[in-house]
Amino acid sequence: MQGFVNFSTDIANVLSILIPLICFVVGLSCFLLAGYGAWQMMKPGTYWSSRKYMPPLLLLFGTVLVDFNKFLNFSNNTFGGGTQTSIQTGFTPFTAPQVGGTAMMGSTPEQSFLNIITAFSAFFVAYGAFNVLLAWLGAKAVAEGKRRHGYSLPMVQFVFGIALMNIVFISQTIMGYFT
Repeated sequence: MQGFVNFSTDIANVLSILIPLICFVVGLSCFLLAGYGAWQMMKPGTYWSSRKYMPPLLLLFGTVLVDFNKFLNFSNNTFGGGTQTSIQTGFTPFTAPQVGGTAMMGSTPEQSFLNIITAFSAFFVAYGAFNVLLAWLGAKAVAEGKRRHGYSLPMVQFVFGIALMNIVFISQTIMGYFT
């Protein structure tokens, strides 16, 4: 069991490095593209002249991406969970919990389930944040006209990403109904 926990923590570590990298690169490119679009939109016949809404929209998406950890904290607080995110210096912000053979077993099946969820919580938080990032990038693609589905798919992905980040809170609430 310790191998699975270590592997999921390693995946969480990789995601916790990739998420800020993707956010900063895409956010800064949104700022640059918004500036270029504002410069080009007064020239008739350009791509930007028919899409005057794009520079402010790109500024909005870029601002959220550059401050993505604050966006996640606001969303988690709105959802009711207690998960807080931050961008830290250092290579690995998560450490794998040490689980023994009997440490996962609880006195009840509900407690055993909660122990498993808690052991893998680093993965759930990182993967949920990654889903929120993909939902935000999907909403950006819909706003730019690159995807033809509506905003419902990114919205559902966003809600489930926030729920996945708060899986410990959700599972404790659900297990409270069975005791």
